This record gives sequence, structure tokens and C-alpha cells, in this order.
Amino acid sequence: MSHRVHVLFASIIVACGSGSSPTGQGSTSDTSGAAPGSEGDVSSSTGDDIELTHGTVTLSLVRSEMQASDPFVATTRVIATLTYRDCLTAFYAAHPELAQGGDEGQTIFGSSLFGGEAWTDRLCDGGEATQASCTVESILQELGATPPQLTVTYAITGDLEGRTLRFGPLPTTTTAGCPDAIVHVAAKSAVAGEDADGRTIWASDNLSDIDAITNQAAAVVIRGARLE
Repeated sequence: MSHRVHVLFASIIVACGSGSSPTGQGSTSDTSGAAPGSEGDVSSSTGDDIELTHGTVTLSLVRSEMQASDPFVATTRVIATLTYRDCLTAFYAAHPELAQGGDEGQTIFGSSLFGGEAWTDRLCDGGEATQASCTVESILQELGATPPQLTVTYAITGDLEGRTLRFGPLPTTTTAGCPDAIVHVAAKSAVAGEDADGRTIWASDNLSDIDAITNQAAAVVIRGARLE
């Protein structure tokens, strides 16, 4: 591990506090059995061996319990917005160079054209058997929002019901020094789908909010409900 990463970890502890954790709001329903994934993962599907300091949360798309038919039919775009918990907000305040607009942001959030982790390409690289057929249209980090948030927009081809989408990039718990929840998934507004005309045709309809950890084993279940 480079000298720079060692320095980063030391300063993270100061930023996030020893043993501190984000304030707990919302439940962890639909993520039973979740556990942090292994840190420093190495890409297995992009043909490189870069040690990754960032990872993802997997979103599993299923129909709402009150939905009789597939709500995802005719979806051509999915917009997912997750908000940052306190520890991750503190991490970016302490390390602005790793934010999307920072000196190293392009190599983390951008495509392989810029080298580095290139999460614009990794999110839809087909690394999971259940992954939806997608490409990433955009990744937008808004640290000035209340609360700070990350939005990923996916172009979709094919079916969505029972499929998954990888959401990120999110610093791993080791990178961020965050011992527990890193992002928050709002029950009713986290994920939505549009048709070819740009109309929002479904939205997440979970019963409760969810907190998630980068690279956790269990997917975050998103229950979609048709809006038309």
C-alpha cells in the first residue's frame, strides 16, 4: 500500500473519530444478513488488477407487494439517489481531492479513459449474474446538497424485474474509516424509472428507510410501484 494511503487512513481517523458512527435513522429491513464486504477488492471483470479503494451497494429490483404486474415494463432509464451518512460526509470534507470535483475525482468517478478505478465503466460491467443490462449515463455527486448525495443514472436495455444494479462509487469502510452505515436509502424516493419519452413510470415504494455499507453481502431490495 502506498505511503499516501497510509497518510489518508491516519487523517480519516481524526476526521471521523475513533469508534464514532453516523447517526442512525431508518431501519435495515430488506438487508438481513448484510455484512461488510472484503476491502481492497481487485477487479475481476474489467481485465485489470487495480486495488480498489471504492466499492458499491447492490440494488435488487422487485415489484411492490401490492403490485400485481411487472412495474418495470418499458423502462429505459433508472435514476438512483442515495444520501451520505455523517461519517462519509466528514470523510469528503477532510479529503476533497477524492470528491468527484477533486484532483483525483476523475480517475475514481470517470471512465477508463482517465485511468484509475473508472467506476463509470465498472458499475455496469456485468460482474454479477443478476445484473441488469445497462450502461452508466452519468454519476453526479452533490456535496452541497442537504444531505449530501450521489446520483447514478443508468440507461437500461432488457428486463429489470428480479435484476440488480450496482450503485457507487462509495469509499470502502477501510478507506473512509466509517465503522458502519455509509449511505441512506429513502423508502419512497431513492430509485425511479423513466420510459423512452422521459416520463417517470415507477418509483421505489419500500416500507421503511434503509442504511447500507459499501460492499455488504446482501443487496438492498428496492420495491418498485407503477405510477400510471
